[in-house]
Amino acid sequence: MIEASTNAAAASSGTDSLAKKREAKEVGISEAAKVIANSGSYEEALEAAFKAALATGACHETAAEVAGIVIGNTVIARGGSKEEASRAAAKATRAHRGSPTAQAASAAAVVSDCGGTAIEAVAASSAAQTEGNLC
Repeated sequence: MIEASTNAAAASSGTDSLAKKREAKEVGISEAAKVIANSGSYEEALEAAFKAALATGACHETAAEVAGIVIGNTVIARGGSKEEASRAAAKATRAHRGSPTAQAASAAAVVSDCGGTAIEAVAASSAAQTEGNLC
């Protein structure tokens, strides 16, 4: 009952439930991986992740966040630092018209995904949100 009311509130506010965000992230990352496996560019992978997240029924904000996470994880996979990855995640989220909050979430998620500490994730989130509010 609580989950249903939380999901209804999320839908009416233009945000997604945690379950929807999880689904959008999984589908987006999977689609991006397919593009890269088929010799696609990282830009194509980014767009595939964004579109796949939208196709799950996720809101634009969540899809932008997923796009950022995909790029951030790509930076890590190519040997980049957590700081580079979190900045790339926030930038990609911003490029897809994600809010400063979505930019902060994608930056923190990337740091967390690559084994960063909670303090590092909060620092990445804070930096991304500050940068997002300046743009």
